[in-house]
Amino acid sequence: MITATLDPVLTLVLVGVLPFTLVAAVTISKRGIPLFASLQKQVDVLVRTVRENVTGARVIKALSKADYEKKRFDHVNQDVVAAETTANRTMAATPPLMDLFLNIGLTLVIVVSAFRVNQGLTQPGVIIAFLTYFTIILNAMLSITRIFVIVSKGLASADRIQSVLRLPQNMQVIEAPVKEESAHIVFEKVSFTYPNGTRVLKDIDFSLQPGKTLGIIGATGSGKSTIVKLLLRLYDPTKGMIRIAGRDIRSIDPTELHQLFGVVLQKDVLFAETIEENIAFGRRFSKEQIEEAAARAQAKEFINQLPKRLAHPLHAKGSNLSGGQKQRVLLSRALAGDPEILILDDSASALDYRTDAQLRKVLKQQFQQTTTVLIAQRISSIQHADKILVLENGQMNGFGSHQELLAENAIYQAIYQGQTGGADDAEEKTEKPKDSKKTLRRLWGYLYEYKGLLLAAAVLMMASNIFALVGPLLSGYAIDAIQPGPGKVIFDRVFFYCGLMLLFYLASSLLSYLISLMMIRLSQRVVAAMRKAIFDKISELPVGYFDRVATGDIISRISYDVDTINTSLASDAIQVLSSLVTIIGSFVMMVLISPLLVLIFVVTVPASIFLTRFLMSKFQPLFRRRSRKLGELNGFVEEIISGQQTIKLYNQEEAIISRFDEKTKKRWMPITMPSTTVV
Repeated sequence: MITATLDPVLTLVLVGVLPFTLVAAVTISKRGIPLFASLQKQVDVLVRTVRENVTGARVIKALSKADYEKKRFDHVNQDVVAAETTANRTMAATPPLMDLFLNIGLTLVIVVSAFRVNQGLTQPGVIIAFLTYFTIILNAMLSITRIFVIVSKGLASADRIQSVLRLPQNMQVIEAPVKEESAHIVFEKVSFTYPNGTRVLKDIDFSLQPGKTLGIIGATGSGKSTIVKLLLRLYDPTKGMIRIAGRDIRSIDPTELHQLFGVVLQKDVLFAETIEENIAFGRRFSKEQIEEAAARAQAKEFINQLPKRLAHPLHAKGSNLSGGQKQRVLLSRALAGDPEILILDDSASALDYRTDAQLRKVLKQQFQQTTTVLIAQRISSIQHADKILVLENGQMNGFGSHQELLAENAIYQAIYQGQTGGADDAEEKTEKPKDSKKTLRRLWGYLYEYKGLLLAAAVLMMASNIFALVGPLLSGYAIDAIQPGPGKVIFDRVFFYCGLMLLFYLASSLLSYLISLMMIRLSQRVVAAMRKAIFDKISELPVGYFDRVATGDIISRISYDVDTINTSLASDAIQVLSSLVTIIGSFVMMVLISPLLVLIFVVTVPASIFLTRFLMSKFQPLFRRRSRKLGELNGFVEEIISGQQTIKLYNQEEAIISRFDEKTKKRWMPITMPSTTVV
């Protein structure tokens, strides 16, 4: 608006340049979004590889596969580097192009102004004012350019988030008549096939009376756990029907359905809370009820030996308990509340025979009215069951009592004949203050390997900034040639200096793009080396480290923290170096123009340096804390994802969402608020 009031014709020149900048930014962004989407997929593979190595650290060390995993990670790491380099190279063209178009517009303004002054339609003072506003617009457009780069990355991430948000939340509840029958659980010709076409179960047909026990046995992959998941309605059968007390489970609200069960899944999860909180798991039990459940599950003895007993804090996935202790805490969770149906999926595999026998005795004496489904690898764990289901390749091979199957079923006979002829609590470590100087020296160690590339980028940066700094000087010479009054404009000088301006601005833009490519190459090599160094170090750490540190925290260090360094090297380093050269070059130009006026500028420099150092001293601990808290939050999310089945079975979705909201508010607000206060 202000430029239009100064000179409408010059405003049209500005407006004529803007479409070129917008078309360039939009075109490059359209190409960049799919590339960033591809990059996100590669990062997923990287994160998955790290997670597999962290969760499988014991197996990898036991089989001496660390070198193999290092090579596998290196291959994945290079794929990420290639994808990120391609995406960043594409987006790197945006700032130089925007800069070039706007500088061309600035040059055209001077040329058009010369004609208008020569015709007496405007004054040189208007030109100077217009160029000042044009410079303001130039800086704003460059900021918008950076936003386009960020938005391109954000849109790729937003599409991935939206693909999750669009998914249906729950299975639909249907209306179905209640069937009068004496059986408590009925599977009626049930088959199940995964969406990819893999058939797991076929024509499973049996019934179980109230208070009776069903044992399920079969080879690995025969479909034992799938039967449990169908009964809990974690999946719907492809064919057939499952009923509880005559009701089709599809007609029962999931919350009501899951309240019927006490469950220990094959790969169940303990959370990083106290033992008491893990047993209660969001349900309102008194301490006496929790202690009773622990006693029934044969967990009371070892719990009482812990320093804080039920208040003893567990690490993620219960990594500071032994296998048998974890199973007993999980059993305590399932037995709490006297469930109507008890499902134990391979829940006693880590128990010794004495504890297993005591547990079976408790189930028989104190849970007589509870219908129980047992899945086990040992016949001794299920031979007492009222009925035993033998599975083979997803089909029923036998159904009957232990004695009946032992007499008639060949597979059961073979299994029977084949089977008969604690971790210390890791010490918590308090994070020590980091030495920033040592960190910078270590980072310089990575950069020093590419000192030639870094030096070349610095030289080109100086040349680019010198070209850019000469532009305003040439524009001043061109404006000096524009004398007010008809016929007084020296057009030869105007065209000469404007032509030089275009050449210098073109050279500056080309060099800026070349520098961006060099810094992208440098940053990708450095972060690839850092990722590899972190992964190699993690591979060599003792197993106790993985017990103490959450998986999400480790992943955040190798992804988020390294990505932050990547951003700093690829863009922030260029910006800092460019700004330093610009400040020094501008200072030299200002001295040449007016040494006296430079003194005013010099007076403000110490205050600026002091304020910058003060803000850095305040912000650095906050950002360090932010990275640490992000690791904790990632660990919490990792824990929740691993325990999704358990969370759903105990109807804890809302409670988990509330805990997540609480953690994000408590952990992020203290980090952002102080920085606002300091500023």
